[in-house]
Amino acid sequence: MRRGLTCSAALTWCLARFRALGLVVARLRRINVACIAPHDGCKKPNAQRVAMNLRSTLPLLAILLASCKRDAPSSAAKPNPTPVNIPPMPTEPTNVTQEQLDRKARSESRLRSEGVAINATLPVIEREDETTLRTRDAVVERAIALMIVAVKGEGLEQEVVDKIRTQFGADAFFSPKEKTFVLQTAPSKSDRVQFSWRYECIGVMHWALGYVAELRKPDAVVDAGEMVKILEERGANGYRAGAKLRSTAAILDEADLIYRYDWACVDARYNKRPAPKGIDCGIVVERHHALNWLIGYMGQAWDDVSTDT
Repeated sequence: MRRGLTCSAALTWCLARFRALGLVVARLRRINVACIAPHDGCKKPNAQRVAMNLRSTLPLLAILLASCKRDAPSSAAKPNPTPVNIPPMPTEPTNVTQEQLDRKARSESRLRSEGVAINATLPVIEREDETTLRTRDAVVERAIALMIVAVKGEGLEQEVVDKIRTQFGADAFFSPKEKTFVLQTAPSKSDRVQFSWRYECIGVMHWALGYVAELRKPDAVVDAGEMVKILEERGANGYRAGAKLRSTAAILDEADLIYRYDWACVDARYNKRPAPKGIDCGIVVERHHALNWLIGYMGQAWDDVSTDT
């Protein structure tokens, strides 16, 4: 302890600096946590949301460094030193609208009612007026492509897969990764498992097009047979003709909700805790992928869609 510094003053001085350091570390940890569900590896955090967290971290770091450069206060100069005044961590950009805040509040209210952890510092997602949904036809074609890769992932014979491709005229609908998979005669087991998860994404597309009434709590996998049946009974033309794309507001509501579900999953995994009670995090990440694609998040193509939190 420096001469002239009382125990009380020293403790206050140290606590102020530890508090500042803790806030910085917490911010930096949130920047680095963007790993999606184990079945799909990790993806890099999105630049916009990382930048938002980073911008709020740097002022804290600057304050901490500046305070470290100064000598510790002495009891003679200042008998009752006050802690460093740490500004509150900003949680939102300055141009947030009431629409965005209301959407976030509804999502958080639902998560609380289900006993799922929330992070109040997570930012709002995009506004309606800055969101361009995928077109109805694009969603129809995505649903068809997803159905084909999912049934192949589940083990359907290549001959049958090829017939379905022809029946639905689907060759132009696949993403590059999907096309590689669907043409392989002997894909790996891990690829089969990965693509069989796409039934969850089909459910999102059926919902977005009005064929499924709601997206239920992500606690149980969809009925794969029903997902295929919706397309099989109508065929490509009938499915397209009957599709009615939901409103931007409705799709953004689900995108905001799944974003916050996914944060709870990532936070639990990072801290080596069980997944949130009653939540299947594999379902969550598939829905997050599908919904981010639907809202045109960052303009990313299907294979590149990020599900950062």
